[in-house]
Amino acid sequence: MNRFCMNLIKAFSVSLGIYSTSSYAISNINVYYYNGNDNFINLYTKFLGKLSERSPINFKFHDAQNHPKEQVESIITGLYSGSPAIVNLVDVNDADKILETAKDSGSKVVFFNRLPSDSALSSYDDSWYVGANSEQSGFYIAEVIDDYFKSVGHFDKNMNGQLDMVILQGEKFHHDTFNRTLMTVTNLKEKGYPLNVVSKNYDNWDRFNAKRDLLKQFELIGIKNIEIVVANNDAMALGALDALKSRGYNIDVKDKDHFIPVFGVDGLPEMLKEVDLGNATGTLIADYSALAKVCYEIATSEAQTDEEVTQLVWYKTEKHKTLIPYIKYASFKNYMKQKYVLPNYQNYSSL
Repeated sequence: MNRFCMNLIKAFSVSLGIYSTSSYAISNINVYYYNGNDNFINLYTKFLGKLSERSPINFKFHDAQNHPKEQVESIITGLYSGSPAIVNLVDVNDADKILETAKDSGSKVVFFNRLPSDSALSSYDDSWYVGANSEQSGFYIAEVIDDYFKSVGHFDKNMNGQLDMVILQGEKFHHDTFNRTLMTVTNLKEKGYPLNVVSKNYDNWDRFNAKRDLLKQFELIGIKNIEIVVANNDAMALGALDALKSRGYNIDVKDKDHFIPVFGVDGLPEMLKEVDLGNATGTLIADYSALAKVCYEIATSEAQTDEEVTQLVWYKTEKHKTLIPYIKYASFKNYMKQKYVLPNYQNYSSL
């Protein structure tokens, strides 16, 4: 059913007092994600799946497995059914053709975690984006790093007058990769750190790639010439820990001579455990439960303006973008008034 027909039905129902404008009757939502093997996407999908179990709406999940062409074809087919779509793009450049189809079918599209261009998002009045603030993440990680070095009292272990840093980056053209790296480096320099970025390879969010990358840096420059590892996500930070542990580093928190601080982003359960043990130094928690809940709320709502969405989800929405704030988490400092508890999607009851 197209949007015009739906609006006629809703207008008639409202006139009879039997329809609420806060939501509209839909039976299916299609959820598309770039790769179900991604740790963060896997957590998000599990939580959204639990929400769907408590909802009268039928959710259909589609894993593109990193194939952009197949994903676009699947999304276009789903949009012509009239169902809303929650979309994590393989290639953000495909947003334009997807939204052209959405205009024709009148279907709502909620992008998440991979931000389309502003021109694409603004081309259709019922397209939305939900994600974390990648610029904020770079700024926050720089703050956590600064707090850490202040707590230990020094940063230049090899006494070369510089902070020798390895950066493990995500995908080459991903906005999170660019913003996290840029804002981390920029803010550390503004805080007075003489940075020497010894490598910043693209490891595509992957744990094994990051481990292999760091092992190569050990051979090229020597493990003693690396003073900090900053990863664009937790999966790569865990890969860095794998590499370090294979060389006898970051195993005993009391052994300061065999320790290199490692920082990530996402708040994966395994990374939080490593931070609690002191093997990793810090991360930022991107609340996948909030991300899933906000996507669900927008996809099932008739909200049409930023103000209406803000009131609906309780997060500020501007230019059809809702950004979920990060939470700092570290081994050396408690940034929260109480210990962070991982979202338990099995017991999540509020829709």
